[in-house]
Amino acid sequence: MWVRSAAMLIVLSAGAAGGCGGSGSPLAPSGNVSLVTDLTVVGSPVLTVGLNGYRFTAFAQTAIGFSDVTTSATWTSSNTQVASFTSAGTVNVSRVGSFTVTAVYAGKTATLVVTVQ
Repeated sequence: MWVRSAAMLIVLSAGAAGGCGGSGSPLAPSGNVSLVTDLTVVGSPVLTVGLNGYRFTAFAQTAIGFSDVTTSATWTSSNTQVASFTSAGTVNVSRVGSFTVTAVYAGKTATLVVTVQ
């Protein structure tokens, strides 16, 4: 029991040091006390023209593990002539080329380069 209390104290202290939210804060916007230390985008690096509704996945890493934050992340495409994201966070692929997927969550950014055939 003491070990759990000590671990909780460390997490709370780290959160307090990071601030109470706001711009660039490493705290999860959902109010989670855990610090987001990394963000990863998972998905296919090759897509086909005409594919609509494909969803990349974003995982946030904290001191207590990984969380799927796909629906909470903000998604963008570096080349909207090739692919663009809908308000629901899915991608529509319209032409051959390449683009970089960018996900942003809790002040962290992750990218993945995608080729469209």
